[in-house]
Amino acid sequence: MKSFFISVFALFLLAACSGGSSVGSMNEGADSASVDGEMSQDADDVKPHQPRVTKVERSENSVPYEDATEEDEEMKTSVTVYSYDSEGRVASISYKGEYEAYNVTFDYSTPGKVLRVIKYDGGSEDYVVTYFIDDDGFVTKVQDETTTITYKYKDGCVTDVVKGNKEGSVKLTWKDGNIVTSTKTYSDGFKEVTSLTYTDIPLEANFDYALCYTSFEDPYVHLISKGFNCKNYIATESNDHPIEDEYTYEKDKDGQIKQVTYSCARDNYCNNGIVKVVIDR
Repeated sequence: MKSFFISVFALFLLAACSGGSSVGSMNEGADSASVDGEMSQDADDVKPHQPRVTKVERSENSVPYEDATEEDEEMKTSVTVYSYDSEGRVASISYKGEYEAYNVTFDYSTPGKVLRVIKYDGGSEDYVVTYFIDDDGFVTKVQDETTTITYKYKDGCVTDVVKGNKEGSVKLTWKDGNIVTSTKTYSDGFKEVTSLTYTDIPLEANFDYALCYTSFEDPYVHLISKGFNCKNYIATESNDHPIEDEYTYEKDKDGQIKQVTYSCARDNYCNNGIVKVVIDR
């Protein structure tokens, strides 16, 4: 998988992207990306007590490639722990991996904004990011000291992501409640199109880590905003190199997802791994 697997998975309990909702001015200019098929239930209809991820354990190594070292091929492990406030919102995330550890906290005290503060172990300064949210609960902008990411929506689903001043953009196409293509344009004009297929297993607690960083540009935005969550678990991911990643899911005795295994088939750098997830149902 892509480099974002080195960082924390972004997981949460928001409803899947729903159609038919009005997002006001953020809909302008987003018509170039299509939203086909029927979306899943509206966020307002979701019951307050939803499944939520509390812990993720990952083991991952790199497939051998040219100039790979033994260290690259060794299995790396990490543990991520999530906590929530009394309203069910993500309050903090604690990550500990092979090479770094950090804590993330979320501050909801300012209307229309959410502050994300990252504190690295041994670091002297906090890293602060601000999320700007409209009256309908959609993040319109993410900003830190160096760059700004803007988001546009259509029918309640994110369709356009623009990073900074010509730093790159992403267009997303939805069908039947899932993102089926992600077209990323880099600052030099190079485009990468990723196609996705899905299982028939309903996605719970937004265990949708495959898209959250590369398509959304910010790995935490869909923890906070409506309009980002797919309806089903991902099955395969491929792009025009070609590259394909496959996902398999293991269920517990009650039929609930407890582990994800992902693997890739390509002739350059990629990762294989196992993800164990604990969900508070």
